[in-house]
Amino acid sequence: MSLHPVPARWFEVVCPRLDTDRIVALLAATGAVEIEVCGVADDVVRSHELAGGLATYRRMVTSYGRYWRGRPVRAAALAAPPRQRLRRAMTRLRLWQRRADRRIRRIEALEAKHREVGLWRELLACRSETRIELRDLLATGPALTTVVALLPPGARLPTPRPTVALRLAAQGEEWLLTVAPAAQGHALRQHIVAGHGRILTPPAWLYRPTDEAAAFANRRVTTLERRLEGLHGELEVIYQELDLDEALGDLAYLEWFVARVGRLPATDHFTRITGWTSDHAGATIAAALEWQGARALFHFPPRPRSAQPPQLLRNPWWARPFELFTRALGTPGAHDADPSPWLAVVAPLLFGYMFGDVGQGLALLIAGWAVRRRWPAGRLVAAAGIGAMAGGVVFGSLFGREDVLPALWLHPLTAPLTVLAVPLALGVVLLSVGQGLNGLQALWQGNLREWLCRDAGLLIAYWGVVGSFFHPVARVLAVAGLVWHLVGRTWLEQRWRAVAAAAAALLEEGLRLGVNTVSFARVGAFALAHAGLSTTLVALADAAPLAVGVAVMVVGNLLVICLEALVVSVQTSRLVLFEFFTRFVHGAGRPFRPLAPPPVLLEGGSYELPR
Repeated sequence: MSLHPVPARWFEVVCPRLDTDRIVALLAATGAVEIEVCGVADDVVRSHELAGGLATYRRMVTSYGRYWRGRPVRAAALAAPPRQRLRRAMTRLRLWQRRADRRIRRIEALEAKHREVGLWRELLACRSETRIELRDLLATGPALTTVVALLPPGARLPTPRPTVALRLAAQGEEWLLTVAPAAQGHALRQHIVAGHGRILTPPAWLYRPTDEAAAFANRRVTTLERRLEGLHGELEVIYQELDLDEALGDLAYLEWFVARVGRLPATDHFTRITGWTSDHAGATIAAALEWQGARALFHFPPRPRSAQPPQLLRNPWWARPFELFTRALGTPGAHDADPSPWLAVVAPLLFGYMFGDVGQGLALLIAGWAVRRRWPAGRLVAAAGIGAMAGGVVFGSLFGREDVLPALWLHPLTAPLTVLAVPLALGVVLLSVGQGLNGLQALWQGNLREWLCRDAGLLIAYWGVVGSFFHPVARVLAVAGLVWHLVGRTWLEQRWRAVAAAAAALLEEGLRLGVNTVSFARVGAFALAHAGLSTTLVALADAAPLAVGVAVMVVGNLLVICLEALVVSVQTSRLVLFEFFTRFVHGAGRPFRPLAPPPVLLEGGSYELPR
């Protein structure tokens, strides 16, 4: 763990020019490198020569991607010039296209028939809920016309309404069967089309008795599905015969390199890959290169003077989730403090004070831990749950009840002023820590003298003002701090006219410190609100019969967890970002952006085709 970020390390890899795309992909797969060009760059893969072929590949993905997506693909293991790999891959894709086009047209035609038969089968299923024979509605004479249509939900019929209008619910749409005078049929169809409906023409087999028509539809669907399965099987055989997984892997590989890298310092025979890495020892990069037996020289030369290194946050596992707050205002610079370890203590403490309940905190802990892999912020929810459980032990609250656990300290509603005062003291400590971290940053930056002249006196005056509420002697400390600030700033600027500017800045900064301190009173206010809501919930449950009381407790606790936990989270974030962070966080550092790994590795992998 470090008090401030650690700069990334400059690295260099020298490799044969023909192996460049392969070596870069291996480096990117580590997730530990950021490419930065140093020197004269050359288009190592001749992107202009690949542009036409890759554009054709993108068009083919648009047309045929549905038959390729979701398949495991691999890039060719043998190194070859990019143009040769592109030409070989596109030859296979065009051959696949010629052999597959006829089958794809048949598949699309059969799928259209399958959808049509499925629609009529759905209509027959809807009709079974009524006693009307469908063929009787369809078999109208010359004086009447039948209109069958699919309408969007809530669509209105024209006025006057048709003689017979039967609306049947379907999935996402409504079936409309109308029988109206022939003179009104044309106007009715226009109204349906204008309302985004769809006019359907009933097939001949729908004029059969309902049971017979339904049986025919089922047989037809089964036949179509069997034929579609056979055609997809034929496409699979063609895919395997042409080894299309390798062709798609090569194309994905080349497209990734052209889009992500493109130009690097190179000669006719060699390429220099330079940039930054979070792997300070180089073990991960070396292992990646050795894994493929890559022909490359890897070392750590001195970084160029003009290059600004990205900053890396190095924290233990328990503090890493709280880097989310730190990065919200930008990456700390090389001489800035990293507040993540502080937040790992402060944020759960604030949350637990406002939302102190053992049972509700346990629910948050379980929920956050369950979703931590899919949703990284779930770790913050779990930490908030631990803080809430600790607060519940302090306040003696279990699912809103205060008569189960003894309070380690007190019940909030029994001493509201004390509950409000403690967060103010915590606010004084946090703001002082923020000022102290600002001074530490000044020391790292070589600006300690300026901090002592400007901010040290303000911090002493702040302590004096706070201490004067407890003992009059502290007023002397406040006056001494004010004089220190005014004299120090005036001496720093070497002109007495700066006294007025120093006094105005002191007034502004003092008011801001006071407002920031008072803001922490909301922590106590939310703790009292949480306790009051829990008391009301328990009172309602106790006044009701047992079964109703249990339901009230369950539903009430769920509402408290969902609604109040969200509000408390917002307040915790606000206090951290706008009261604590503004003391010292500047966010002037450069973030480390590792090169995205390739869609497929040389020895195989999975790749999701572009959409």
